[in-house]
Amino acid sequence: KIRQFLFSYIESYQAGTVGLFLSLPGEPDLRDLLSLQFQPELEPITWTVPRLVGDDLTFYVPDQKVGGGYFLDKNQYGIEEPIPEKALEVTPSQLDVIFVPGLAFDRSLNR
Repeated sequence: KIRQFLFSYIESYQAGTVGLFLSLPGEPDLRDLLSLQFQPELEPITWTVPRLVGDDLTFYVPDQKVGGGYFLDKNQYGIEEPIPEKALEVTPSQLDVIFVPGLAFDRSLNR
């Protein structure tokens, strides 16, 4: 149901830059949404993925590898992140919406 909701929301979204957090182990996997950037009807959408740098998050547009994969590696928490040398950096002020998968959030909005 979550994926169906996200796909229908994205289809109605006309343009912009989307931040997409990739999942921790056990959370809903939203990585399929990255493939939507190559659908012509959704072309105006730019998909970004954050990378943890110290205590800061930096968002990147990950390059697509030949064969349909992405240049991603896993951080210390097991979350896939873009490789900065193979991605374009995007400032947080350029993001229009952010999707964060999660099983639970605390009152401070931590996963």
